[in-house]
Amino acid sequence: MEMSLENIIANGTLMIDVSSLMVGQKDFFVLDLYGALKKHQKKVYIKKDASEQLKKYCAFSESEQAAREGLFVIEHYQKEGLVVEIESIADLPTGNLYIFSEDKTYAEKELKVIKKIEFSGKIKFMKIEKGFPVEIEVEKMSEEGKKAKLLISISMDNSASMKGDKMDRLKQAVFAFNERLESEGLLDRIEFSTTVFSGFNCVVAKPFEETVIAKEKFFAGGIPFLDLSITKSLEKINDRTSELEKNGIPYYKPWLIVLSNGENFGDVSSSVEGIKKMASDGKLTYFPFALSDREFDSSLLLLRKLKKFITIKNAMYDELFNWIFTIAKKRVETPIDQSFGIDANSYDGWTVK
Repeated sequence: MEMSLENIIANGTLMIDVSSLMVGQKDFFVLDLYGALKKHQKKVYIKKDASEQLKKYCAFSESEQAAREGLFVIEHYQKEGLVVEIESIADLPTGNLYIFSEDKTYAEKELKVIKKIEFSGKIKFMKIEKGFPVEIEVEKMSEEGKKAKLLISISMDNSASMKGDKMDRLKQAVFAFNERLESEGLLDRIEFSTTVFSGFNCVVAKPFEETVIAKEKFFAGGIPFLDLSITKSLEKINDRTSELEKNGIPYYKPWLIVLSNGENFGDVSSSVEGIKKMASDGKLTYFPFALSDREFDSSLLLLRKLKKFITIKNAMYDELFNWIFTIAKKRVETPIDQSFGIDANSYDGWTVK
């Protein structure tokens, strides 16, 4: 339902989520909203980390322009004294509350907080549509949003070359990724598995269906049979998608993320063919990453010809998994039938190997 911005400002408390500052409609926020706030001597509420989030988005070419516009809006409002920063929605004054958000998951999460603190007042979730504020039916969005899943299979290098600080940092990045999925309510939308080396074999350290990580399974010292690891990852993707299809649950095109430190034993032609077949059938998106800038084993030439590796220098594994989280979250917020472009080359410090 379309509403009057004048009525919203005059009769309620307004909060703007980062996602609404990413829609590239700077004029609405700078001109229309700015004028209404001034007229009614009101302020807009934002989360304290909003500026930092927008600065991170500025690093991605796909969202850079909108993020810069959003950052401009916040800074402009702050200079004018029109912004109140809060830690949580629980800090908002009671009364008529209007929350501008383009993010379905965020709206659902905040609705849970509102119910938990027993917010006294009327709450409406809004979004910007063709320059106008439009009310969102959160419950309806919730039903639709939970239908499709994104599967991410990670073939993770835990060979002897990763011993020490590098393995510790990689593990912590994976654990933090899982914790962030949980804290942002995405565990039912994004499922990921990890395959690691174990002696002369490889094992699934975390299956898709499990939400808790068995941390003892993440160790350095396995022998890097990358062909086995990738093949098992592809098998687990096929097993899980078959289950989802059997239960009538739609899913986005699965992702295979290969994290290699450059060592390998044996031939990788079997896994290369597996990747090529699934990708050509529209059943896989493939992301290869080099965990350092060391020289690759010559046996990996076929894999590197298939797609160039993005080199993660200086053990920037937190940054890598922050990027994975960002694009995965955006993927599940995009309609399943809508195309989705990804640029892995734009992060500062990453290079093509």
